[in-house]
Order: sequence, then C-alpha cells, then structure tokens
Amino acid sequence: MLSAPRFLVYLFFSWLWLQELHAAISIDTVLVDHPTSNVPYDYRIGTYEVTNSQYAAFLNAVATVDPHGLYHTAMASPTIVAQGGGIQRSGSSGSYRYTVTPGGGNYPVRIVSFYDAARFCNWLTNGQPVGPPDLNTTESGMYFLGGVSQPPNNQVVRLMNFNSGGNGVALPTRYEWYKAGHYDPSRGPLHQDYWLYATQSDEAPLAIGPNDTFANSANYDNGVGGLTPVGSYELAASYFGTYDQSGNVWEIFESFWDNGSGSNIRREGGGSYGAAAVHISTNYASSSFPYQEYTDMGFRIVSTAPIPEPGLAGYASAFACMLAFRRRRRASPKQPALPSGISGLES
Repeated sequence: MLSAPRFLVYLFFSWLWLQELHAAISIDTVLVDHPTSNVPYDYRIGTYEVTNSQYAAFLNAVATVDPHGLYHTAMASPTIVAQGGGIQRSGSSGSYRYTVTPGGGNYPVRIVSFYDAARFCNWLTNGQPVGPPDLNTTESGMYFLGGVSQPPNNQVVRLMNFNSGGNGVALPTRYEWYKAGHYDPSRGPLHQDYWLYATQSDEAPLAIGPNDTFANSANYDNGVGGLTPVGSYELAASYFGTYDQSGNVWEIFESFWDNGSGSNIRREGGGSYGAAAVHISTNYASSSFPYQEYTDMGFRIVSTAPIPEPGLAGYASAFACMLAFRRRRRASPKQPALPSGISGLES
C-alpha cells in the first residue's frame, strides 16, 4: 500500500499524464445576431476553421482505437505536411497517439468527412470526454450515429433546435454559414444585406499571401499554393468577425443538397486555396457524399453558447481507466506486447 506522500506524488504524476492524454481545447467563437428570416435566432460560430491541434486533441481523447476512421493516414503524407501541416499517428490499435507535425498546429484540419466532423461536434457537445467512441463521446449528442461508421445520410440530423432554445455544438447550416461570412445589416435591401465575398467586399479579393496592407485579400486561386494558418488575413474579417470564409479550405455544412437523389449528399462552401474567384463567393456552392474526404476540405462549428469545457465525467472516466491500468500492472508486472498485426481501421 502506498504511503501518503508517495500517494500524493502518484496523484500528481497521474494528473500530468491525464493532461498529456487529453489537452482541453477552446474554440474562439463570435456572436452572430440581427435575426433574419432564414436564421431567426442569435448563435455563435467559430471565428476560425477547426485546426490540426484541435482535431488532434479530439483524436487523443476518443481514438486510441479508431473503428470509424476519424484519422486518415494521408494527414501525415509529405505533400500534406508541406502544404499546411498535418497529424501523425503512432502506436497500435488500443494505444494510438496523435501529434501535430512541427509548425502545423494552427492550420485548418483537412481530409475529414461529414461523419468525422459530426463526431467532433458530438464530442464537444458532450463536454470533451475521454473514452472510446460510444454514446457518451462521439456517437450521440448533437447527432445520433449510433456506432455505425456511415449511417444513412438523411437520418443524421440536428437533435437540438437552436431556434427553440436548444444548445450544443453543430456543423453550420448553409444559412448560418453564409450569414456569418457575408451578411452585413448596414448594406440594406438593395444588396440584400449580403456581400459577395466574406471579406466585406463585392470585388474579388487579391489572391496574395497574408499581409497587413490589403483588407480585401484571401488565400485562393493558388496565390499561395497551399494552406495558410487560420486567421492569417487579419484585415479581412467578415462583418461579424470570422476569418477565411472565402478561401483556404472548403467548409462542410450540415445542410443537405436536395438534388433529387434522396438527400445523399451534403453542402459545402467557401472555396479553397486553389479555387477560382466565383467559388469563394455567395454565387457558388459545392457538395460531396458524407463519407468523402478531400485534401482541401475542412469545417468550422456553430453553437448558441461558448464551447463547453471538458466535463468532469470525462476526467473521472479517464482517471478510473488509469487506476485500472495500474492495478493490472501490479497484478501482472510483465505484460506481453501487442501482436504486431493489430491496426486501426483507416479511411
């Protein structure tokens, strides 16, 4: 049995271990008010796209095993890393660990699908718990996925209605997304209150790198040739204060694309670093199947309140797992190595 001083030391290092295992993330959001017919409620949206660092924290919390393919091995490919950072995975299934490539933490995460982004939203809605992917972490919350990697697309819908006072973290609808990036109540009905570009302009931005001179500039049309860290165009905010809603990466919407195919695909917008001017404007939207992952597609989140801090239950469950692990080690100090063939499901 541990003496009191040794037990306190053990608790301290256990706490450090938990901090390393699951670094709590915060997501900056801005308030989007001025209710409109399409969005008759106030809400908050991510100031920036979700970053590699934020997504890696999510993976470390819920993907020590990865049955739903939340991680894609291409995230660590040399090309991806060179064009805007990436995420590396180490270890075997059951003990996977994820680290951001050097200098890549503040770039937007990409090679994620609608299903990946929905599970990220569930994790935030549930208070950033630590544990395997289940109903308490990734499989329910804002969206019910029920442990099915790719459930029927038209069954994955928002469970909490913002307009009725519900709260949680979600992917933006097309109306929420476009309002945050393009709406300006001072424009008046002549312009339908919307700017053509999310840089508060009706003229195409300059396709140049981040600068402190030109407010109307953005990362598109291969002006940079790859991603830029989120918020790099400091003078090019939308009316509400979001960044990069024109260019950088396409962003996944919650909204279905109703093209007569039974709502099998989802919308996305904003264009990317390689898109043309029309693609980063309000005149264009794209779509993809909910399981598809692209090298130029990421996402941002919406909520009606600031993003919740990690839940106490999440830390308690992680601590319980740590104690159980310690007991196993004391009962059998020499554990066999995992079979070399064990690996996680990869997208």
